[in-house]
Order: sequence, then structure tokens, then C-alpha cells
Amino acid sequence: MTSGDRRFDFFISRSGPDKSIAIFIARILTEAGYRVILQDWDFGHKDFVSMMDAALQQSHRVITLLSHAYLRSEFCGAEWRAIFAEDPKNWGQRLLLFRVDKCQPQGLLSLLAYTDLVPVLESESSLREVVLAGVSTRRNPEARQLISSLTRAAGTITYPEIRPVQNFTGRVAELEALDSAFLSTGNAHAPVAVLCGIAGAGKSSLA
Repeated sequence: MTSGDRRFDFFISRSGPDKSIAIFIARILTEAGYRVILQDWDFGHKDFVSMMDAALQQSHRVITLLSHAYLRSEFCGAEWRAIFAEDPKNWGQRLLLFRVDKCQPQGLLSLLAYTDLVPVLESESSLREVVLAGVSTRRNPEARQLISSLTRAAGTITYPEIRPVQNFTGRVAELEALDSAFLSTGNAHAPVAVLCGIAGAGKSSLA
């Protein structure tokens, strides 16, 4: 199946205990005009495995709700691995990770960045803002600022000397230029961006 054949914008992959937050996120996305498939709305009494396979195939992107229960679930593991196998580095951003409790992704999942919803779970308005910013492929400066503090980098760091930069602000023009470079579809290979500047200009912080 090609991307043009996919009927839904998002499939939400969740564990049993996370049903309520999955439904809430699905409502946020539906109200914003996205097409969402959710097992609680769409599967009914049909064969679960067949419906799950169809949902994965028919969705442009898959939202995984990371929790202790999710990480323990064999069914949930099969869902995200099916997408991971297609694109292990997640260059296509088809797999979106939202953390909904204080768990720590392990193994292959630790290779991917995630958005941490835990700090905003008690505020419906903040949760709505973060979810919509998190799924957007074209973030405005306000959305970028909002999501940056809640984005957790992948667990495996190629260069250990690189550390997160606390209280990083500004650089909107530079970040937008990097976005454009990384989202470019004109090159068949993985996009590359090069930062140039005098010593102390903040190249490492920006990277």
C-alpha cells in the first residue's frame, strides 16, 4: 500500500490502562480536522489482529502512547515494531511517541525521540496545545517553543560529549532553516545541514 492509499492521518496505539487518554487525544485530533482510527471507536467485535493490521496499513502516522503498561504489552510491541521495521531511523516521522506516564523507553524505542505529555496531563488546554504541536509537520515559532521543552532526545547518543542545553531560547530563523533542510524531499539520501560560524557563536548549542 502506498501513502496515497492511506485513509487516516493517525492510528493511536495504546495499552489497556491508557484507554481514556487515547480517547481524549483522538478527540483533540478529530476536532482539529485530522482523520483518526482508534480501536475503541472502530474495531467493534471484529477480529482484533486483522483490524490492527488494517489500521497500521491505512494510517499515514502511528501515535504510540508510551507507558509502563505499553512497554510490557506484546500486542503494543508488535504494533510499533511493524512501523519501526519500515524505517528504523524514523526519517519519515511515521512513528510519533508520546509519553503518558513516567516510564523509560528501552531497547529499540530508546533510539527514538519522544514528546513528554506527563507534565501537561492535568491541564486539558495545555495537553491540547502540546498534542497539536507534536503532530504538526510545520510548526510556527510559538509551537516550536512550546514543544521544545517537552521533547526528549533519543537515548543513544553517538557523540557523548553533546549534552542537552538548558534554557535554550531564540534562534527561530536558524531553527526554521534547519527544519527546511531536514524536510527537503528533493534528495534521495538522508538530508544533511552544516552550521558555520565563529568560535563561541553557539553552533554546538544549536546543533
